[in-house]
Amino acid sequence: MKFVERNYGGRIFRPRPKIEFDANQGYLFICTSWGAPSGSDRVISAIRDYFLSVRSDHESTSPFDRLTCLSSLANDLRISVKLANDIIYSEENRAEYQSGFELFSLVHENGEVCWAQIGLPSVFLDRPNSALLPLSSSTDLATEFSQPMQSLPPLPGKLLGVESSTDFETRSFRIQKGESLLLVSRSFLPAEIFNLSYGSRNIDEVSKLCSQNDPNLPFWTGTLSF
Repeated sequence: MKFVERNYGGRIFRPRPKIEFDANQGYLFICTSWGAPSGSDRVISAIRDYFLSVRSDHESTSPFDRLTCLSSLANDLRISVKLANDIIYSEENRAEYQSGFELFSLVHENGEVCWAQIGLPSVFLDRPNSALLPLSSSTDLATEFSQPMQSLPPLPGKLLGVESSTDFETRSFRIQKGESLLLVSRSFLPAEIFNLSYGSRNIDEVSKLCSQNDPNLPFWTGTLSF
């Protein structure tokens, strides 16, 4: 796996995500803190530590039910994220909201890619001889409440750690060599992204399209290649 990323500030605030990537261990964690930036480290460490522990000890007892509709890898990731939600809610947000987090957590093992996601980024599959395929098109509150010609600043719609329970998407996908995932955190995606051909769906071209579409609007983008 190879990962590259870029952040564009624009003139409107959007927090820069904290990223932890390990090609050897096969994981990528992208955590955007809407609160104290240091909280992202706590979220990532909670997910990483439990996930690596349970993958090395398949006989360990799970703190949550395992879903029969998910693979073993996807279940371990899902449980890791649920555990992180419990930790953040209990330690930071039980009495009053201190911080919340958009999260994209991905693991890769034996050709299987699994991710658990709360909020942005949107996820697209960049496959040879194929159009760009949306795998997860997330939105935020700015997307929902903006009016034509009057775009609101970025505002997350779903966050980790702000409630005792959490609802997030867990996906599993078989990835092939030569394929990539394009990740974009932006309230409004320019339609021209879907006109890009294989080989040009990189952070340079995506950043160019987004900044030309609206230079005021901040965004983050990254590509994960297999």
